[in-house]
Amino acid sequence: MELRAPGKLILLGDILELWDSSQRALEMCGDSILQTLSKLRCEKLYVLGNHDNLLSELAGSSYPSGATPMLLTTPIYPLEKDKGAIEPMETDNAAYLFVHGQQFDRYFVASKGVDRLIGFLRDGAAAFGAYSKLLTLAFVVAFATSVWNPVRYLSPVFWLATLMLALVGVPWIFITFARAGFNQVKTRKHDRKGAIEGFQKWWSSWGRPRLQTFLEQQGRHVNIIYGHTHLADVIERQVMNSVLKNKMVDDVTLINVPAWVHDTKIQYQDVLRAAFLYIHQKGYEFFGWDWEANVPRHISKDDVMRRARGEADPSMLARLASVGWSSKMQDKWRKALVLP
Repeated sequence: MELRAPGKLILLGDILELWDSSQRALEMCGDSILQTLSKLRCEKLYVLGNHDNLLSELAGSSYPSGATPMLLTTPIYPLEKDKGAIEPMETDNAAYLFVHGQQFDRYFVASKGVDRLIGFLRDGAAAFGAYSKLLTLAFVVAFATSVWNPVRYLSPVFWLATLMLALVGVPWIFITFARAGFNQVKTRKHDRKGAIEGFQKWWSSWGRPRLQTFLEQQGRHVNIIYGHTHLADVIERQVMNSVLKNKMVDDVTLINVPAWVHDTKIQYQDVLRAAFLYIHQKGYEFFGWDWEANVPRHISKDDVMRRARGEADPSMLARLASVGWSSKMQDKWRKALVLP
């Protein structure tokens, strides 16, 4: 298959880390991303995720990005039209809807939007740069002192100073320790059964009502493309029905596109996560990034589905080798993958 320059680039959110990163790391990462995007002349769309949801105030606006601007959208694309209806992006044989994916995550659904506070806490923790540590230490000392002998410190000036230090200290403590602790506890990014159950709830209450006109008039298959987790996966309707006890009546497929990260703490280290989805008129294909050769290489979507079923098919290795994947990468695919 011949790869062509993209006519449309869709980023599925969490491109900028606005939860954990320092200001310096954010600037370095952001600069490199924007420089790369500026070289592309295609249409560019940025679907906001949970780690960059502070940018939601800019949703609907275009950002200068080289030869063509980049449109920032809400966590779903295409955008809603009149009366909330959505018309998916169509090709010759399929329709596509793009969402970030936190809509299927029970933790974010249960948070009722409280997770948005993490971005603001990160801003507070990074506001004074390296001095945040010293200000946090001052806050801890002042707070401990007031608890030890509160009667002695009734001065309004003291409490005002403590409050001002808390505005820096509490966010820094949360970002440095609480977030790190949560990452240690919740190491699994992809819960297949949980994603299916979460999708069904989102689809029945939010997604399908907005696509109802399209589904009734067109009756076509819809691919739901989402990110959020760090694992490539393809979940077809029959798989969803086996989990949902035949509740999925619409012809949909869930396609999880992994993040461009290397996270050694994730237990699924044997799965290629630096991948993207290439959509063309006749369908879609997965391509992973070969960091050694610095080129993209094809990964069969059938093999992605085999991996999700826990199959370690020797023919997969032959296909990986035939397109140039290194023996090191092939070794990562030798063991069967067991998804929860």
